[in-house]
Amino acid sequence: VLYLRKLGALSQRTILVHANWLEDRELDALAEAGAGVVCTPGTTMRLGQGPTRIKDMAERGVTVSLGTGGACRVAQASIPDEMRMAALAHKMVFLDPAAATAEQVFRMGTFHGGLHLNSPLGSIAPGMKADF
Repeated sequence: VLYLRKLGALSQRTILVHANWLEDRELDALAEAGAGVVCTPGTTMRLGQGPTRIKDMAERGVTVSLGTGGACRVAQASIPDEMRMAALAHKMVFLDPAAATAEQVFRMGTFHGGLHLNSPLGSIAPGMKADF
């Protein structure tokens, strides 16, 4: 993350996937740049990659959404399943029931899906493209 910042490649247009094992200073850099993160808990658990620090990211204002990692990585590509896995896995790994709240995970799986795209994605409302 710090190298991306040094190169000038860290901005509001940057979306990182599988952003695991980040240090505090990297989370701060993401927040300062306005970059987004896609968390893929099913793939992360399957590959043993470690958790994405969604609670710490959210506290810094980093937008985190959910992804499935693709059908070739997991048995099914389901955002509701990813929402459930994100909520349960993060509570267990961090031993903190607030590590991923239901509201936070729901927003990650719906509204945050548009990740800085200024497009009609992520929510079910008049004029929006509903994909739920």
